[in-house]
Amino acid sequence: VRTEFLYWLCTDPEACNRIHAKGIRIAGAKITGELDFEGAVLPHPLALVGCTIPDGIILVDARTRRLNLSGSRTGRIFADGLKTTSDVFLCNIHAEGEVRLLGADIGGQLGCTGAILKNPKGYALNADRLKTTDSVFLQNGFHAEGEVRLLGADIGGNLECTGATLKNPEGNALSADRLKITGSVFLHN
Repeated sequence: VRTEFLYWLCTDPEACNRIHAKGIRIAGAKITGELDFEGAVLPHPLALVGCTIPDGIILVDARTRRLNLSGSRTGRIFADGLKTTSDVFLCNIHAEGEVRLLGADIGGQLGCTGAILKNPKGYALNADRLKTTDSVFLQNGFHAEGEVRLLGADIGGNLECTGATLKNPEGNALSADRLKITGSVFLHN
């Protein structure tokens, strides 16, 4: 699937009028080129499940209802200022490069259960000032090579890191200064 086609399908008013309310769901596809939704408004949920997106994804200042990239293999993900009205699922993804959610506003949970994030010389997950209305799940096989940052994040539920592996031989594995959590923090196993 070419990124230009996917962009058109997600943002063109005529195309959007023909999309089912459940949104766009693509499974097992190879997406060619960098998927650039910077500043875009995606009126429907987007699910790219088990896809290969080697050139990465840009969602800087994008707006959407729900985002699901579960099971996909991707390059970097830049989603600074992303705003969703529901959940963001990055479960079981394999990302080579930084996953960045600086100042993102997620109207639900951030699910990264089983995700593998590799950026050993930098940030694996950079979510400074992230805001969620529900929990953040970095658990059950979540593996980060590089720093996980949650500086000034505001989590509206739990931060669950049960069964996670955080590695950063060059510095901090987890930085969470000024983190605000409505629920509990689980850092065991």
